[in-house]
Amino acid sequence: MFLKHYLNCSDKKLIERFNTDWPFQFFCQKVLGADQYIKDMNLPSRIRSYISEHANLNQLQAMLLTHWKGDVENTNALFVDATCYESYIRFPTDIKPLWEANQWVYEKLLFKLCALTNTKRPRNKYIDQKRKQLTYYRLKRKSYKKDKVRKRSLLHLLNKGLSTYSIVTRISC
Repeated sequence: MFLKHYLNCSDKKLIERFNTDWPFQFFCQKVLGADQYIKDMNLPSRIRSYISEHANLNQLQAMLLTHWKGDVENTNALFVDATCYESYIRFPTDIKPLWEANQWVYEKLLFKLCALTNTKRPRNKYIDQKRKQLTYYRLKRKSYKKDKVRKRSLLHLLNKGLSTYSIVTRISC
């Protein structure tokens, strides 16, 4: 529902974008397989109707009133908007999930495994790529060419990290 209002598109367009854009799938935490796609174009409409049927607005209003009792002057009138504001939500791009996947593979898996098994860290370009990523984040204008180069280097680093991790786990076992 957030992406539908953020992109200002219809239910059909939202499902089409969800089927084709994997950043949307990561954003919704539902990644479809290569041969999978959503056929039901009425899914967002059915989700909206499900929320409207199962949401107890009277209970919500009572809870909000008790929580904000000192801040609300007129307790006999309370308006509820259906808009959702979450500050930690960011628009999905290809580079963000790729960088987060690299961080997870190297920092959470590979480096911790090497520390646990007292083995030397394998040589890699992770620290150089970390510097490049910080430089990329600081750019005000990110061109298509820079995006393409960044995606390619992050994918290469991720493939190297995963293959190195599999080798290290075989050696340590």
